[in-house]
Amino acid sequence: MKVRRIITAGVLVFVPAVLVALGVRRDKRLRIGFERVSVGMSQGEVFELMGSPRSSGDCHRGFVASHRANVCVEADLYAVSFAPLEPKYWVVYLDGHKRVIEKGVVQSP
Repeated sequence: MKVRRIITAGVLVFVPAVLVALGVRRDKRLRIGFERVSVGMSQGEVFELMGSPRSSGDCHRGFVASHRANVCVEADLYAVSFAPLEPKYWVVYLDGHKRVIEKGVVQSP
């Protein structure tokens, strides 16, 4: 019975610590990839740097709306690992040819 409690306590401490460490590592990889994204890159090149986005959507609605919405066709959204607790998102805006026209960091309302 005592061994089971020790194992349970160890799991309750170890698993969250591992999840936090993995989240921090992922966020660092995304931040570095985002810094390397530049205007004119293809969406495929962005995927190579940052992986698949959490979501893709319309440039004209929501908190990712771009001031360049007349040219923007798609907004790829990369959320930090602890969103919405930390409401920070990296957004890559694409034109009709799937080329980067802008990028930005936004905070969710």
